[in-house]
Amino acid sequence: MKKSLTLLLVFFIFCIFQGCTSREWFEGLKGIQRQDCYKIESPTERQECLDKVDGQSYDQYKKDREAVVKKPDQK
Repeated sequence: MKKSLTLLLVFFIFCIFQGCTSREWFEGLKGIQRQDCYKIESPTERQECLDKVDGQSYDQYKKDREAVVKKPDQK
């Protein structure tokens, strides 16, 4: 877990200096999540983790995010 956080921090710093796009952030974070999935010993659980990570495309993520941002606060 500590290694993942370190990788994530390095990735964020790199992206800040490189001016990454939202898509690059999304794909980079998915890559880190995939690495975490490969640490799971059970093949079934590993595949479920990978399916979850790969289950959403950037375009779908963007569409879902825009829908949430446009909604007024519900209290």
